[in-house]
Amino acid sequence: LTSEHWRASVRGQEYQQLVKDRFDTYSQLPRLDVDGNYKWGEWQLLMEHEVTSFDHDDSQTIRFIADVEDPDSVTERTRDFVNAQRTRIDYSFGWDKQWLWGFFNPQVTGIYLGYDLDETFLADPNQNTPEASAAQFSIDSGLFFERDGLLFGREYIQTLEPRLFAFASSEADQSDFFNVSTSPGDGGNDLLFDTSLFTFSYDQLFRSSRFNGNDRIDDADRTALGITTRFVDPSSGRDLFAASAGQIFYSDDIRIELNEEVEIAPRSEFAARLESRPTDDLRISSEVIYDDTDHVIDRGNFTMRYLDEDFRLFNIGYRYLRKERIYQNDYLIQGPVEQVDVSAAWPLNSRLSILGRANYDITFDRELEYMAGIEYDTCCYRTRVVWRRELDNDLADVVTPEELEFDEGIYIELQLKGLAGLGG
Repeated sequence: LTSEHWRASVRGQEYQQLVKDRFDTYSQLPRLDVDGNYKWGEWQLLMEHEVTSFDHDDSQTIRFIADVEDPDSVTERTRDFVNAQRTRIDYSFGWDKQWLWGFFNPQVTGIYLGYDLDETFLADPNQNTPEASAAQFSIDSGLFFERDGLLFGREYIQTLEPRLFAFASSEADQSDFFNVSTSPGDGGNDLLFDTSLFTFSYDQLFRSSRFNGNDRIDDADRTALGITTRFVDPSSGRDLFAASAGQIFYSDDIRIELNEEVEIAPRSEFAARLESRPTDDLRISSEVIYDDTDHVIDRGNFTMRYLDEDFRLFNIGYRYLRKERIYQNDYLIQGPVEQVDVSAAWPLNSRLSILGRANYDITFDRELEYMAGIEYDTCCYRTRVVWRRELDNDLADVVTPEELEFDEGIYIELQLKGLAGLGG
């Protein structure tokens, strides 16, 4: 339901797990959102109200590796899940001021987060209503500088865009959200129903919350500094080249995380991003997360995408994630994530196209997925016939890399446009 200033929605959500021995996903039965938005010129009031009922089977038997250095040490235990109703209220009032030369957006926010827990597995029924609240203040501001230039006989506009983001929060005691004691004594539950940490990136520097979900209130006082420069084609407005870099500086030694309060470094990793559109058909981007304390690259990626007016598509990507190397009996069982992904879709005529993909793991020197096929597309339906070979991920954390198996087959898919897909 939508009106001029309000929007309300009700949603029910249920999951079917595709990964064996994982049962930590809750159903939302239901979720109610009522949000308000009022603007007076450059001033804005946002009101967000969410009530969600989280449901899960009472208990599940979970298989896991007890010792990461011994993949054969698979054991089982029974975990009890605490169902709950969560209430989250966020009110924000701010000034959204924009100029040609910059912007200034201060904002004051009040947050309430509370739970009504099912007492079935609670060791102490008095723990059934944990809650927390906080008042927050943030400032997002930036400047725009530009100059004209000429490179290889081609005109361009270069910009320089410094940006400052400051965030402060009152103390929000969220200790009652950790290790909620359950009667069978399985170690307790953390109240985490739909929340995770955002993957750190350049854009993450300027977010008011590090969490994707509503189970935590971000309390990390911080200041983020970033700078971007662009080389812009004045005729098309396309970024011929853009580079951004920045870092977060924290004012406190302790901050809330998903499962506990932790001591933190005085600053975040260094985030850098490069983007380029040298032509209308070609896009190139790369991002690097660098730990300037340990002087190592924590994460990086590179992608190149070609898409022309004839819908000829070609992608190539590389990604890296630093992880410790662990060996067992001279076999590497854990290492950094280092993968190459190449894919293409090439029309043969107005209706027929060939498809292909190769996803390769450099660390373990093995394919993750190979695919090749053909697609027929009309006004009313689309059908594909594809050969596919992929790694069986259900065994990835149970057996050694040398014992992993592959699934291989021919797949047929029929999609009725405007309705749904059939096949698998």
